[in-house]
Amino acid sequence: MTLAVSPLPIGNALRMRLRIPLSAARYRLLRREDDQFTGWDDESAFVVSEGVGNAAIFVMDDTALVNGRAYYYRLFEYRHGEWSITDTGAGTPQASYFDRSVDPHSVVRSRLEDGLAVECARGDLVHADNQIPVLTAPPVFEDTQWPVVTVHLQQESPSGRGLGEIVDPDEDDNGEWTESEGWLARTQLTVIGWTINPDERIALRKSIRRIVIGNLPVFEGNSMSEIEVSFQDLDDMESYSAPVHQAVCTITCLAPAIVSSKVGSITDVNTVVRTTL
Repeated sequence: MTLAVSPLPIGNALRMRLRIPLSAARYRLLRREDDQFTGWDDESAFVVSEGVGNAAIFVMDDTALVNGRAYYYRLFEYRHGEWSITDTGAGTPQASYFDRSVDPHSVVRSRLEDGLAVECARGDLVHADNQIPVLTAPPVFEDTQWPVVTVHLQQESPSGRGLGEIVDPDEDDNGEWTESEGWLARTQLTVIGWTINPDERIALRKSIRRIVIGNLPVFEGNSMSEIEVSFQDLDDMESYSAPVHQAVCTITCLAPAIVSSKVGSITDVNTVVRTTL
């Protein structure tokens, strides 16, 4: 087999494995939306790849492909002054990926909401609504019942791996393969407790610290590792109509960023007996 076609899980793309015969001086790979190729110079066909080579190569076709639509490919080789058909194949792009990443921002925010509700119920913190909101953006002064807490993503980047490397091995589930790609991401979050009372900031900082420490097993159970935490107090004397005092907690961790897909084996293709054009 000299031409094999398989869809990429992300969709709108097909990957082809070509094996160019040793005797071929050049090759050309064409694509059509039907199997009516007129030859190596078919003006109605799209040239996916062409060049020289005599080994197995991979070619990516991601130009104007529509998911769910079949595409036909024909591989031609040039040798001894003539073009001939080497192989024919077909493939249908499909999006089959799903996200298996861990989002530390969502995990931390959810655990803070639950923990702050407990702190208010115990009387360690006081709020007019008996629940301190956990936001994802700075509060608006006039619309805020203080105190509030916010969670911000400061940075996420691959740690110790190259982009596109596999972080989870492929698995065989009763003949259906699950392929995974991704990396371990180093994520930095900033948790800010906001209050207009500097003494209340102390209580707020202690509550956040208790909640973070108590949730370490929960974080680890969600595949968050190498967790580092630091605290500092800041004062914003200019952004609002009154001074706002902040208890700032920085959380850094590693967490997997993974995209997986259920895929079958490489698509079988029809082999065409070589003929001279």
